[in-house]
Order: sequence, then structure tokens, then C-alpha cells
Amino acid sequence: MTKSAESLPHIVPTEGCFDMDGWSRGLDDLFVPLGEFIEGWDAESTMEARSCLRIDGPELCREIGTPPRDTVLQVVVIAETGTTGSRWSRVLFQQSVRGGEQCDLPIALPELSGRSLTSTLTLTTHVVLESAGGISRPASPTRRGCRLWQSSSTVDLDGDRRGFPVHPVDFERDFPEMKGAPWCVEMVSADPDSPLMSSVVVYLNTARSTVFESLETGKGELVGLLRADVIRTIIASVLSSTAVDTATLEGAEDGTLGAEVRTWLESLDPDLERVVGTARETPQRFAGLVASAWSQTDG
Repeated sequence: MTKSAESLPHIVPTEGCFDMDGWSRGLDDLFVPLGEFIEGWDAESTMEARSCLRIDGPELCREIGTPPRDTVLQVVVIAETGTTGSRWSRVLFQQSVRGGEQCDLPIALPELSGRSLTSTLTLTTHVVLESAGGISRPASPTRRGCRLWQSSSTVDLDGDRRGFPVHPVDFERDFPEMKGAPWCVEMVSADPDSPLMSSVVVYLNTARSTVFESLETGKGELVGLLRADVIRTIIASVLSSTAVDTATLEGAEDGTLGAEVRTWLESLDPDLERVVGTARETPQRFAGLVASAWSQTDG
């Protein structure tokens, strides 16, 4: 029988040993603070993220009781994005630094794409022990990977309001079978746990100039009709699966298709089970209810 290694508590340095700049975003040399949310983020968006971490190595080694000449730290940045049912996390930055020296470490993450980032993005910076050589105090960290410090920053990629990616397209070339239509709503995913922003795409017909004019001004009947058509299409797609019931919608996390569908349905009828039944059993009547509720505009 082998004896497993014991996990003992270890000394961690004080916050004063670390100083990290806020994250900034941009492309090329045009960078601005990342902030709490990003407006206009969609599947075609890209950005780079940068920061800088300063570590007072000599003070860190003094506080945790490791020999400065032998102490090596590792700085790791992990990104986490998405919502329930479609989350991923991955290491975007990893670098070793000498623990006994003053460190001024620039951090530049690889380009981030809207095709892989949805709903929220959390960037967590970890400083862990890589090696420490001889240990001078019993409670000093000894194992590779001992966490010494971390800092997290979260940004809402949906901005201060929810929206849909909208792309102008030449329908005569790309959608010849519907070249006269003003727009096309395409569902990338109908899974209620899918993030809203990456599950719906709206294509506008470039030949219909009145559509663009209406969207630019936010006035005109086309704006309301487009909004109603998008909402109707999303609700119909999500409810097309018999596996989706009221419990599924009630348990959906904010920012997902399920949560948005629940909000829309309850605005039509507080009795969620009844309005789901209406949508499934009498789709034409339901389409009329959606049009009445969302096709009206101020213009």
C-alpha cells in the first residue's frame, strides 16, 4: 500500500508583491481599456488583449521563505467564456520568471475571435510556484503549481443590451431563391443552452435600400417587422424540440436562447405553460401575437 502525499497549507505572499494593470483591448496599436462590457460584439469581431504584471520578487521570496536564487515562478492567463452547456476555458499565456528579481512582465494574448467567445469573457491571471530549491521555513510552498496569487477580470460581450449579429448580403448572388426578400434569419443553434449572440444571424438584402435606411434611423415599419420575425423564428426553433419544456426554459441561464425565449413568452402571457402550448399548437395564431407585440415602432 502506498502512502499518498499530504496537501499542506503554505504561505502566500501579500497583495503588495503584485501590481497588475487593467486589461486593454484593440488591434495593432489602438488600444482602449477593456471595461465591463463591449457593445457590438458578434461572430465577426476580433480583438487582442494586453496587460502588464509587476512582481516584487525579493519581497515575495522573503515573505514565503524561499531562496531568491532558486525560486522560479510561472505566470499563467486562463480565458473562460460562454454559458451553461457551452463553456470552454484554455490557457492563453504562460511564462516563467525568476522569483528573486524585480519583474515587469508585459502580457499579450493571441487574437480573440467572436466565433469562439460568447456572452462573457473572464481572464484569470495566476502566479504559481515552478520551483524553489531548498526551503528555509516549514510552511513555505514546496510543490510545483502551488498557487501564490490570482486576479480575475470579466467582460460582458453582449454589451449593455442584447442584440443579434446583422450582416449585409447580396441575396441575388448568395440567396438567389429568395432574392426579393428583405432579410433572412438563420439559426446556427436551437439548443436552449446556446449563447444568444452566436446562435442567431440576420442577413440583410443589400438590394433593399429601405431596410438599411430603417435600421439606421430606427424608424419605419420594417424595423418592427424584422424584430418580430427574429423573435418568432428563435422561439419556434427552440420549441421545435419536444425535449424543451417549461422547466428547461425556467432553468436557462441569462444570455442563453432559453432565457431570452422565456422572457419573450412571459411578456405575452405570464402563464409560461399556456403560452408554450399556444406556440406549439397554433403557430399561426402565435405568430400574430408576436407581430402585435413587437412589430410596432415609433416611426
